[in-house]
Amino acid sequence: MAEDLFANTNHPEYVFRESENQQRHYYKAYLPYPNHSKVGQGWDIWLFSSGIKIWGSPAKWLFGNNAETLTLSQTEEAFKTLAEALQLPYETLLWGKVQRLDFSSVICMDYAPKAYYGNLDYVHKYRRSLDASGDSLYFKQSEKWVVFYDKQKDAEAKGMRLPDWASGENLLRYEVRYLKPRRTHLFKVKKQWIGDADGKGNLYLKDLLNEHIYSACIDAWLNIYENIIKSSKMSDMVTTKRLNKPTEVSDAMLAPIVAEVGLDCLSKMLEEIKLKNPHLTDRQAKKAWSNITGLVETAENDYTDAVMELNIKMRQRAKAIRDRMFDA
Repeated sequence: MAEDLFANTNHPEYVFRESENQQRHYYKAYLPYPNHSKVGQGWDIWLFSSGIKIWGSPAKWLFGNNAETLTLSQTEEAFKTLAEALQLPYETLLWGKVQRLDFSSVICMDYAPKAYYGNLDYVHKYRRSLDASGDSLYFKQSEKWVVFYDKQKDAEAKGMRLPDWASGENLLRYEVRYLKPRRTHLFKVKKQWIGDADGKGNLYLKDLLNEHIYSACIDAWLNIYENIIKSSKMSDMVTTKRLNKPTEVSDAMLAPIVAEVGLDCLSKMLEEIKLKNPHLTDRQAKKAWSNITGLVETAENDYTDAVMELNIKMRQRAKAIRDRMFDA
C-alpha cells in the first residue's frame, strides 16, 4: 500500500515512536504542488494502520497558487487528479472525512489590506486580534476563524507565484476557516439536502462537492463579513489622489476632519474668530472661508469610504463566486 500511495511523492519516511503506554508507527511523505517555486510546498500524506490522512490545498494543487476561489467543477477535478497521483480509487477519496475546511477569496482593493483593518471592529462571539506584523486580522472562536490578510506578502513568504492579473495589486484575502466542520451549520445543510445515511455525523469530501454545501459556504462567507461591526467616519477616509508636497499631505489629513465638523459649526467658529480679531479684514475672512470650503469639497469628491468599498467588493465577489459555481 505504501509503495503505491507514495510512488509520486517526495521524501517518504517510516516513523516509529514509542512511549510508556503505546507504540506508534506510520509512513509520511509530501506530494509537491505543480508550478510552485518553494521546495516543501505540497500535500502532506500520512499512512497509518487505521487509514490515510491528507492535508493540503486543492487550489494550489490545480493551479500552483490559491489566488482564485475554486468552482465546484474545479474542486472535483483537483481531487480526481489527486486520487490518480496517489493511486487511490476516487470513490475511496470521496469518503474521506473533512477535518478542516477553508473557504476564501482574494479581492483587489484600492489600498494595502492593513489600511482596512481599523474599520473592522467586532463580531459577536469572536475574539479579535492582529498578528505581530499587523498584516493579518483575526476573529476567532473554537470552531471557526475569520481571517483577513495581505495575499501579496503571504505569497512572497511562501514562494508562491501568483497569476499575472495579481501583479502590483493590493490583494486582500478574506478567509473563513472551519476548524471543526462537522460541528458547524454545514452539517445541518448536509442533513437537510443530502441526509446522514451512515448515521455517523461526519462531513465527507463527497458532501463538499454538493451544490447546496458550496452555496452554504458562499452564504456564510458573506454573512459573517456582513455581521462584523464596522466603523465608517470621515477621519477613516483616505484620499484617492497622489500626494507629492508637504502642504498636500497636511491638507489631505485635515480635509476629512474639517468635513466631519461640518460647515455650520465652522461658520460659527469663523464668526467668533472675527469678533476676537477685529484687525482681520473681510477679504481675509473670505479667503479663510474659501480655504475651508475647499477642504470640505475635497473630502466629498476625492475620498473613498473604506467600509463602502469593502461592502461593495465583498458583495460583488460573493455574487461572482456563485455565478461561476459550475464553470470548469
